[in-house]
Amino acid sequence: MLYSIAVNVQRAILADLPADVLLCIFALVDVYGIISLGQTCKSLYSLAFSKSVWLNVLADLKRRGFVDEATTPDITALSAEELIDCAKRLAIGPSTWTPAPDGTFVPRVRTQRVVWQQEATGEDFAYWSAARLLPGGRYIMAVLDCRLAAWDIIQDRRVQWNLDFAANTAAVLVWDAKRSGDNEHTFIVAHSTWERSDLCMVHITEVNLSSGAQTKYLSTEFEMDKLSLQSDFCVLTDVRSAIILHWRSHTAVKLQCGARNSLLRLALIPGYAVILLSALDRPDNMFILNEATLREHLAPFTSLLLVECLNVEGLLPSARLMYKFEGVALPPNTNFQYAQTVTLAVCPSPLAPDEYRVWVTIRKRGSFRMSNTTVARMYSLRLRVFRSRKTNENLQLCLRTSTSMPSEGGWKEDDEPTFSGHSSSITRNMGEIQAFVICATYLAVVGGKVLLPKVPGSPPPDIDVSPHAGTWLCRFQKQLVVLYFE
Repeated sequence: MLYSIAVNVQRAILADLPADVLLCIFALVDVYGIISLGQTCKSLYSLAFSKSVWLNVLADLKRRGFVDEATTPDITALSAEELIDCAKRLAIGPSTWTPAPDGTFVPRVRTQRVVWQQEATGEDFAYWSAARLLPGGRYIMAVLDCRLAAWDIIQDRRVQWNLDFAANTAAVLVWDAKRSGDNEHTFIVAHSTWERSDLCMVHITEVNLSSGAQTKYLSTEFEMDKLSLQSDFCVLTDVRSAIILHWRSHTAVKLQCGARNSLLRLALIPGYAVILLSALDRPDNMFILNEATLREHLAPFTSLLLVECLNVEGLLPSARLMYKFEGVALPPNTNFQYAQTVTLAVCPSPLAPDEYRVWVTIRKRGSFRMSNTTVARMYSLRLRVFRSRKTNENLQLCLRTSTSMPSEGGWKEDDEPTFSGHSSSITRNMGEIQAFVICATYLAVVGGKVLLPKVPGSPPPDIDVSPHAGTWLCRFQKQLVVLYFE
């Protein structure tokens, strides 16, 4: 005998779930998801913009090193409005970055800290360079007298710490540092040193800047100009090649351009490599390559001078062409007697864990019809990785802004721009006035000139844009100054 059972099926509505369940859902989505859920109905709106939701957002941003601990030490004391405002500033920069009709603007400085000042004069400062705020905003690291040094902004003291990497004659050339795990005091530090005649070394060490404890992971010879840390990888680059070093397993692979007059730039994000190939006489292309393809070529090494070398063009069939930079190629009849300068930076975005701001600057110079020709542009692109998708279409790259870079005198072309998840800066000397170019999220700010007062007796500073919205580290001749903008 058959029985028919009537089942009353009701549609489940998200807003009908208990508040504690909804808070768990909000904790699993990024800022985009929170805003989208808050736009569906009044009940979800009031919950989406409550303090508990945004306290969780700021706690995650603090764990990722975006929240400036020097100015926001206790996020639990902030109201819901203050938490939302803090997250907004991290995404778009300070509200006072609004240009005047002539394109210039003077953002209001909320706080200015002179955190490192020396009484020495003259040539002593020729060796003071590469000062940057570390993730979290508590520590500054710089090269001082050819040695790496650190400063604790909150305690206003120099960190008592010495890297045990080589003899006292070693001079630091370049360096990079990333937070190690969730500990606000522990960082992975990679730096290169010039130790004698033509011998250069790269060292990777984990350092606790609170206790001074350190663990060395790697020391080896190398011949590259720059380095950057990305998770368990260290990328060493020069003009036409890059070494991808997995420092935990002591394996590496070297990529180089096979094409003549081409430049290679490479950056890593979790799971992928971003590759930029630039040429004088043709459009520049950006590719995304799966990290698994690179791992197939990683091999143990005794010295980075002996790492296996691959032509990057041979890997491109396995890569995906993400963007073609049109309009930056020189005319076909240009005399290529001048060099090109290309920079690539991929910065995590505060809006979502799998979103990145990609900054590209391209400068090309040559002579054409008895006159010099210069092409210079800065691009800002948004890269999103959808981890839930299992296809090759889980990457999305879109152009946010593009602006020409003026080529008149005053630009310090030997110094590269600095970047963060919301803005970039280029130092420029305008007579007796210091100025900077900002390329931020809003189109109105692209190419704007920020005028700051001149420090007497000091040339224009080098600027480092920190990931903390509205924070710059200025390296003047005799001091380091942190500017916190309104």
